[in-house]
Amino acid sequence: AGGERTGFVSAQSFIALWRKLLNDHHDDASKFICLLAKPSSNSLEQEDFIPLLQDVVDTHPGLTFLKDAPEFHSRYITTVIQRIFYTVNRSWSGKITSTEIRKSNFLQTLALLEEEEDINQITDYFSYEHFYVIYCKFWELDSDHDLYISQADLSRYNDQASSNRIIERIFSGAVTRGKT
Repeated sequence: AGGERTGFVSAQSFIALWRKLLNDHHDDASKFICLLAKPSSNSLEQEDFIPLLQDVVDTHPGLTFLKDAPEFHSRYITTVIQRIFYTVNRSWSGKITSTEIRKSNFLQTLALLEEEEDINQITDYFSYEHFYVIYCKFWELDSDHDLYISQADLSRYNDQASSNRIIERIFSGAVTRGKT
């Protein structure tokens, strides 16, 4: 609606945006993409979710304890984004389309945030308990705590259950999204 350029949104620009949204987007998935995506984009990238999830961190009653731990905000947000992309972005393109949103339970799960005060009851994507388990395992593996998992770190996972060959394959880039 122009607020990123001027620092505020006028009633006229908001109404114009709202009319365009209602005229051009006929279901919740396409409206959601329109509201979160960069201008003239028809898909969502990871960074498009940051303002939405920061709002969840700031306002959800089940996350009020995080107000005293701002260092965990970005880690929680990053983990939730990765969980969203792992489940919703079935094409592994790094961009979520309205078709992928429609085929997922994401919007229904997002709507549950308005009803459920216990964030841990929303086990898809948003559960803080799930984040904490993932984060603790990551922290345990990341021996130098640089927030990167090395080959040596990964080899310790599950009492060295993965062979060196598997770990080398993961780090070779063979299991990445896209061409690079």
